[in-house]
Amino acid sequence: MTAHALTQLALPIVLALMMLGMGLQLSLNHFKQVLHHPYSIVLGVILQMVALPLLAWATVMIFNLQGLTAAGLILVSLCPGGASSNLISHLSKGNTALSITLTSVISLITPFTIPLAANLSFDWLGLDMQQFSLPVLPTIMKLAVITLIPVLIGMVTKHYFSRQAEQVGRQLNRLTMLALILLVATIYWINRDKLPDLLSIVSLSCLTLTLIAMASGFTISKACSLSHREARTMAVETGIQNAGVAMLIAVTILNNPILAIVPMTYGILMKIPAFSLVAWMNRRGATGRGTTDSNRLDNPLTPDKV
Repeated sequence: MTAHALTQLALPIVLALMMLGMGLQLSLNHFKQVLHHPYSIVLGVILQMVALPLLAWATVMIFNLQGLTAAGLILVSLCPGGASSNLISHLSKGNTALSITLTSVISLITPFTIPLAANLSFDWLGLDMQQFSLPVLPTIMKLAVITLIPVLIGMVTKHYFSRQAEQVGRQLNRLTMLALILLVATIYWINRDKLPDLLSIVSLSCLTLTLIAMASGFTISKACSLSHREARTMAVETGIQNAGVAMLIAVTILNNPILAIVPMTYGILMKIPAFSLVAWMNRRGATGRGTTDSNRLDNPLTPDKV
């Protein structure tokens, strides 16, 4: 398969199937959590859609990033959380229902916010807007087709075929995650001759952003009186991004594979602090020091099957 086919065909299909898998495990009950527990949901949206982009800008300034490196880091910060955040939240003994609700709510919002925020950010970075301007309506339509519509189709399917939909959704999530990893590795290999000059600074800036994002998500949540369990979930949701969406925008809409290097790197390195948190929480559980704090979003849903 050629590089063009990978970026223009395979990547959108994999992302659409990934969002379908998410939708197959969602129900209206998840969205009702917004009404029942607005404080936690609003805080999570603010952390991911306001705090994370601000932290990305701070990282750009700290490392004095320029051009495509800075643009790629800002772009990934504007994207929704990934489906893997739900699994990581569950494994780290967070509130999976809160994680699912935040991921789904923000995934429905960002197709409309990304083109506006990205254009403004690229302009501030001084990029050539003839090459890096996202056409607002076409971008919204493309993102809606690839992210929003599959989620809605999955939710409708789950409504009528609940048990079968959850089973298919779990399998589809595993397969699409594997497919995305293979796809990212292939795109990396195709562009390997362009990596040496960028790899070190990209890796350091991506790892720094995901670390400070998770730390900020946890600290701010605790300062806002959320439980330890909710705060862990906020940390995961703030730091774990859907790098595939950023890659899609870079290679499919802007036709710039080099811009996708930062989201690709972020998607790999964000797993380090995420699974470190999982290992730490499992170790605490194994030694009998697990948390027993109450949780305002514990509910009769069955999110642990994510």
